[in-house]
Amino acid sequence: AQRAVMTMVGGGLRVALVTTHVALANIPSVLTAKDITATVTIMHRAMRDWLGIDSPRIAVCGLNPHSGEAKMFGTEEAEFIAPAIGDARSQGIDCAGPVPADVVFHQALKGLKIKAAIIVHRRYQGHHAAVKHRQFSTLQKNAHGTSEVAIKQARSPPLQSGV
Repeated sequence: AQRAVMTMVGGGLRVALVTTHVALANIPSVLTAKDITATVTIMHRAMRDWLGIDSPRIAVCGLNPHSGEAKMFGTEEAEFIAPAIGDARSQGIDCAGPVPADVVFHQALKGLKIKAAIIVHRRYQGHHAAVKHRQFSTLQKNAHGTSEVAIKQARSPPLQSGV
C-alpha cells in the first residue's frame, strides 16, 4: 500500500507530518516506528528526486516536551522514535533526532543543521514550533525594548501552507 505524507512548505521550511487529523490523546497509541521510518524515507526520496537536494538531512522531532527529557516527560522517544531514526540511518538516510520541536525549527530557519525537512508527529506541533521560533528571533532582537513586535508576530500566521 502506498502512503501519502502531508507536507507544509513555506518560509524556508519543509514540514512533514507522521499523523494528520488524530486527537492529541490518541497520538501515542497510533504513532509507530514503522510510520515514522516510512515518513522519513518518503521525505528523503522527495527531497532528493523532486527537489534535487543531493544529500538531504532530515530532523525528527520528539513527541514530548524537551523530547522526553530522559523519560521524565514520556517514553515515546526511547520506545519508537529513536528506533525509527536508527532504521532510517541504516538505510543511508542522514537523519537526526529526536529533537525538541522549538529547537529544530530555530536550527532549520537559521540554516544550522537541517538541509531538507523536519518530521513532526502531530499537526499542530509544527505550527506551534514555527510560531515560537518567530518569537525567539524577535525577542532576541528586542531584548531591551518593547515586546510589542514579538506579540504581533506571534499572532501572525507562521507558515504559508502548501502541498
